[in-house]
Amino acid sequence: MTFSILGYDQENKEFGIATCSAIPCIGEYFAFGDGSAGVVAAQGSCNPYNGLKSIHYLKDGVTPNEIIAKLKQSDELIQKRQIAIISNCGLMACYTGENLGNGVKGHIIGKNFIACGNTLEDLQTLEIMKEAFEKSNEKHLYLKLLHALKMGDSTKADIRGRQSAGLHVYSFKNDYPIIKINIDDDINPVRILEEKVSNFIKSFYKIIPFFPQRDGTQSIPEPDSIEEKIFTEFKKNVRVRNFHI
Repeated sequence: MTFSILGYDQENKEFGIATCSAIPCIGEYFAFGDGSAGVVAAQGSCNPYNGLKSIHYLKDGVTPNEIIAKLKQSDELIQKRQIAIISNCGLMACYTGENLGNGVKGHIIGKNFIACGNTLEDLQTLEIMKEAFEKSNEKHLYLKLLHALKMGDSTKADIRGRQSAGLHVYSFKNDYPIIKINIDDDINPVRILEEKVSNFIKSFYKIIPFFPQRDGTQSIPEPDSIEEKIFTEFKKNVRVRNFHI
């Protein structure tokens, strides 16, 4: 149904998922995340409750391996699912069901990442995403994930084509996402996703550090400071009047 890469940035305590599929709305129904928990890909035959349950378990301190064991017990169709989990402290686990659709399926767990996919032409897609993530010199996790997804997409991976894509990134500091952009229906979703992410980074992304944090703190830019200049630049890029934060 899809190919995805989940990643963890140990230095900045960020974690996220980049995903692409031949079905619409992949980011809405197959990708889950929370800054206080982690990120989850619940792929294959769709069961969003596996993603929702996984986030709930992570919040309760259950490890990814333990979560998959629980899902195997509670989901009668688990053999048709693919589940990948990274906790907000970097613990990882992945499961690929034996009866998971047509085509090639599999997953790779490496240092700070999981590459997984199903209904593929071959496993080259996962190997290429693995290599792209491992060799990336990008400073930001979102760029590493997006680059790996692009490289996977270049293999024309899904035997049914591509229709949707998404990029979700979270921080250990907050429950809300740093980035959450979905392309729900397009003939070239990864290219459009890259464009949307680029526009987002040039504008709204720059003011997220000034949002309230989970611990109740909030940074306020001082007049004439570098931070205030960031706000000014942001306002130039938004298409609304009288913008306030």
